[in-house]
Amino acid sequence: MSGPITRRAAPRGPARRPEERRGFTIEVAGSGSLFCGDIVGFRESTIAAADPRAQAPLRLGFLAVSVELDAWLDAWAEDETQVRRALTIRRRLDDKAVTVIATLASHGHGVDPSLAVESVVNPRRSSPPKINRSGTYTKVDVASALGSRDSETDIETALAMI
Repeated sequence: MSGPITRRAAPRGPARRPEERRGFTIEVAGSGSLFCGDIVGFRESTIAAADPRAQAPLRLGFLAVSVELDAWLDAWAEDETQVRRALTIRRRLDDKAVTVIATLASHGHGVDPSLAVESVVNPRRSSPPKINRSGTYTKVDVASALGSRDSETDIETALAMI
């Protein structure tokens, strides 16, 4: 031994992030920013938004939701007219964001909320995000694609062929 060690030999560990930089914010048109502690599948979403060949996650799981987010999810679960929504999810640590088009997959007492993801886009692109539907078509879209045909059987036949 050459003498006493004046510094700690072991590092103190990783520096913790400040409280205000933890978690995620969720931005939806018509409401303010909502807070969520953690989102399972966010990393895969950022990869899919940057690389069109990458698969988007099938679900996003919300962990440690705030009271405001929980109340907003309650209202979304009861909304019959708008089941599909565009949400911009931003990680507070590095301000990385993705916009997902999703529907509410699970929500309720004792259940961690999750979203069924339809598509993922990068919100920082020069053009506004376009909502792309993956295999779902409304009757109005099919009717306009068929032209002036108004027959219900023509629409059902066209939907079955898709």
